[in-house]
Amino acid sequence: MKQYDDILSSYCFICYNGKMQKFVSSYCFICYNGKMQKFVFLETPTAISSVLRPHWARRVNGKAHVILIQAQSDVLEVVPLGTSKGNGVKILLESLCASPDEVMALGDGENDKEKLLVDLLVTKAVADVIGASNDKSDVAHAIYKYL
Repeated sequence: MKQYDDILSSYCFICYNGKMQKFVSSYCFICYNGKMQKFVFLETPTAISSVLRPHWARRVNGKAHVILIQAQSDVLEVVPLGTSKGNGVKILLESLCASPDEVMALGDGENDKEKLLVDLLVTKAVADVIGASNDKSDVAHAIYKYL
C-alpha cells in the first residue's frame, strides 16, 4: 500500500465544488467532504487501470460516500454516491413532463451508461443501436435519422 500512497501523493488534486475549484493536498479530502461534486484524475490508461482505479476501489469500498466512474480510458472520476447522468436525465424529464420514449441520448463511456439506460440508445454492452464514432459526426447522423 505504501507504493500507491507514494504515487498518489505526487498528484495535484483539484476538487470541483459548484463554481469553485480548490487545490487540495490530500486525497482524503474528497472521501470525507460532503461538498465535493467531482474529482478527476487525468492519467495514462495504463496508470488508471493498474494503479489509480484499483487503489481507489480499495480505499472507497464501503468506507466513503463516493463512486468511481471511468469517463474515458485516460479519465477517472470520483463522484458522490447517487451522482449520475441517469439521475440528471430523470430530473430533466420530470421538469419537462416528458417520458424516456420522447428523448434520445448518446454516449460512449462508463459515465454514460445510467443515462443511456433511461433513454433509448445505450452503450455497446446494452445498445439498441451502435453508431459510428463521434469523430465521424455520428451525433448529427443520429439526430437526422431518429428525429
